[in-house]
Amino acid sequence: MNDIPALIIPKAQFETVLAHCLGERPYEACGLLVGKDGRISEVRPTVNALRSPTCYAVEPREQLKVIRDVEARGLEMVGIYHSHVETEPYPSFTDVQSAEESGWDVLYLIVGLGMEPPAARVFRLTGGEIVEKELRIGE
Repeated sequence: MNDIPALIIPKAQFETVLAHCLGERPYEACGLLVGKDGRISEVRPTVNALRSPTCYAVEPREQLKVIRDVEARGLEMVGIYHSHVETEPYPSFTDVQSAEESGWDVLYLIVGLGMEPPAARVFRLTGGEIVEKELRIGE
């Protein structure tokens, strides 16, 4: 995953992410990005098990169900998305720590709802390091 330079998401899929993030306020929203080689073909909104305005956790059983379904169809979990309710789309200390603990080598799409209009950015979070990747919407 680390060699993927960009996350490519169709406009309709990005709008699904944005609608989910806006709809979950005042809590952070989260979900899974499914596809192949950095190209998103499906967005899978999930429940934030923490129901928190400052952190998120994908409900584990839901995540396992999605992963099994995705792998059975020859796809992969390309990324995880979540929102920052009051701030910009940049990884928090908690985001970096959670990514490290998860062990997942995926991209992280963060939607910042603390500005108008909302903004989104993509990162790879491994080894405590934050590396921004390009986000392409509508391809």
